[in-house]
Amino acid sequence: MRPSRTSQRFAWTLVALMLCYLAASVSLAPGAAAQTVGPAAAALLVPADQNDPNGFYGNCRIPLSGLVRKSGHVTEVGKNLAEVRAIVVLECRAFDGPGGTQLIEPCVPYDYCLLNENDGTGNHVRLGVKVDRELPKCNIVARRRGQVAQIDIRVQDVGTGIRSIGFTGPQTNMETQQYFADSRSPVIVTVTKIDQSQRSVFGLDVTDGAGNLVTCSFSF
Repeated sequence: MRPSRTSQRFAWTLVALMLCYLAASVSLAPGAAAQTVGPAAAALLVPADQNDPNGFYGNCRIPLSGLVRKSGHVTEVGKNLAEVRAIVVLECRAFDGPGGTQLIEPCVPYDYCLLNENDGTGNHVRLGVKVDRELPKCNIVARRRGQVAQIDIRVQDVGTGIRSIGFTGPQTNMETQQYFADSRSPVIVTVTKIDQSQRSVFGLDVTDGAGNLVTCSFSF
């Protein structure tokens, strides 16, 4: 006698629930995801940059502890998230204490560390935090001395990314183009000389996400 359609649906539902339970039980501790889940699943659960301040950690115990955004611990202790360039998961295991994030200073080689023995989803976690204190960089990477003189200026901040680029000081005999880029990617600003017989002079104020400011002056 063939099983009814209702029985078949129940069997497939049971199989699906078992697979979901097994998937949820996989540890997501740093370095473990690539070994225990496929590439597609790992890409969804683990950020490409494991130090990303806005990334997640979690499933520090088996089964079924949750996922938590790392940045929340920074703001909980009153630190400025905007100046953070990296958050590294140093320890991740099953909860074993009270909740609440504790600030640990000093914590070499990090600027400070954060400890939470029960983050509310079943994890004990210790994080190392690196703060961005480096100035953005801006330098000439190309010169074109043809009938119309131009220079290309590369602006970049690999820590917290560029917040703004503004022209400052004397701005004579020059024009520039519109440009669009990701904040951590290099920004190439092309400046064109208007009157080829005169010098072009200008400055750039470059501010990163942490508030670090550098002023670069150019003449060509």
